Amino acid sequence: MDKQPTIYTYGHTNITSEQLIPLLIKNGINCIVDCRFIITENTSLNTPTNELKIVLKQNNIVYLPFSQHFGYIPKEAINKRGEIVYKKLIQTDTFLNGIARIKTGVEKGYTICIIDNEIDIVHSRRFLYIGRYLQDTINIIHIIPDGKCMSQQQIEKQIQYTRDVHQRKNQESQNIGQIGEELATNYLVKNGYRIVDRNWNLHHGCELDIIALKNYHLHFVEVKTRSIKNSTIPKEEIHPEIAIDYKKIKNISKAIQAYRYQKKLFNIEYQVDSIAIIYISSEDYELHHYLDISTPNHACEEIIYKSKDKTR
Repeated sequence: MDKQPTIYTYGHTNITSEQLIPLLIKNGINCIVDCRFIITENTSLNTPTNELKIVLKQNNIVYLPFSQHFGYIPKEAINKRGEIVYKKLIQTDTFLNGIARIKTGVEKGYTICIIDNEIDIVHSRRFLYIGRYLQDTINIIHIIPDGKCMSQQQIEKQIQYTRDVHQRKNQESQNIGQIGEELATNYLVKNGYRIVDRNWNLHHGCELDIIALKNYHLHFVEVKTRSIKNSTIPKEEIHPEIAIDYKKIKNISKAIQAYRYQKKLFNIEYQVDSIAIIYISSEDYELHHYLDISTPNHACEEIIYKSKDKTR
């Protein structure tokens, strides 16, 4: 089986032509495909094109301008939100003609390096579109700013790993939130509250965790839980309730008005409370109940009354 040809890429930003040359020579590159957006004939967003051409020619490296293929995104590849749609982009004549020219250069024996304006590989066109399209037939190697090289597959794996870690953290956070609401509910029931409703949702961001009744008084309770099982922060420095900021209070107020209107609860007194839980395990946690956190400024930092209940 024939060995796959290799194409390199580099984010040509904040680097002089003289600094770029050693990176090219080191990797045996003899052809530059310049995908940078061209402002004028002689100037790109970074190094002036003419200057780059001269330095490349002095080092026997061929220069090819490709902004007409990859520097502009055809309108038909952009959705209504202004986002580039990969499946549409790779079907455009503009893109496909550029790919065909690159493949022809590879077949002629050139070792090509594609340059664009993006230092961040993950958000670059050379990685997202060109590299992704060519990776099944060509070995794509990305030169990162420190001069090291990473393959398209290595970066894909790195991105997937980061996504998996983020997803796990989100899931853990959701689980801890659900545990905290159960602990808060149990605490309220033990202290004479009757649970009227839970997790009432007006829309995303405007949610009510617990609605409870005590002495003909309605309590809208916002629950905040933080796990310190693997935390390096001392427990006394963790304050879950500070996450209830001005914006959160505002959203809670909107949800409360909608809830009262829907349930026709116009003649009953109500207030906003907060329960903050510092969690280690179901047997080891600390619960703080803050009563009536709505202040004239609607800010949780100015709590009128605090009542702490520690449960072990």
